[in-house]
Amino acid sequence: MIYSTLQASSLLSVEHSKVIALRCTTALLMPWCAPGGGGTKADAVKAVRMCLDILELMKLDIANHQLQALRPCLVDTSGQYELEAFKGCKGQGSSLDITRKWMGSSHRRLLCSPILTHPSIPSRSFDYRNLNQTQKTYISVLKGLTDLVFDPPPNPTPQFSSASANATAPSAMCPLPLYPETTYLDSARLLVLAADAADTAAMYMFLLLYRQLVFSDAGDPAVTRIIPE
Repeated sequence: MIYSTLQASSLLSVEHSKVIALRCTTALLMPWCAPGGGGTKADAVKAVRMCLDILELMKLDIANHQLQALRPCLVDTSGQYELEAFKGCKGQGSSLDITRKWMGSSHRRLLCSPILTHPSIPSRSFDYRNLNQTQKTYISVLKGLTDLVFDPPPNPTPQFSSASANATAPSAMCPLPLYPETTYLDSARLLVLAADAADTAAMYMFLLLYRQLVFSDAGDPAVTRIIPE
């Protein structure tokens, strides 16, 4: 009841929502807890649980409403906040040289091959050079992250597969050498994704070799010796 009421009006204030919650909670509890009520203790407990569930839904709805109301401010200030949080965690003297070189390298590679395909675009492709600065930055970061997975920089730490990631993966807060400084929270995730990509590529190559061997000319003596009758 409270959840549907809040959904019907997205402009309800927090104080107004508290009043509605109090009235609905009182209406639910009065038949079971008021003097002379016909309910049992089990009914009262059930009513309290229902009230708590409704309050939980109301809290989530209010949080979503506040996020929607604050979205313009969050969009404008999130980048600066993330930078300040990064400097606070890594220290004021922390460098972003590798991150800048990483983004610059992605940007130069995209300029060399500016025509990119995308299924959601009517023409199925777009020219990277015609994008604005924000779009170029976004595409460059996506290109850089993809390259970190499929063409990772050399890592001096021992290689591991995704099957043993939980036992041997580095700490999530441990930065990786030659990786962008801003990816220090995703170190373990990047290593797992790179290992999965390498395993998938190797498996695909083995399957191609197996298919070539199976469907090759059966009259070839070399193939006949390999494939059992």
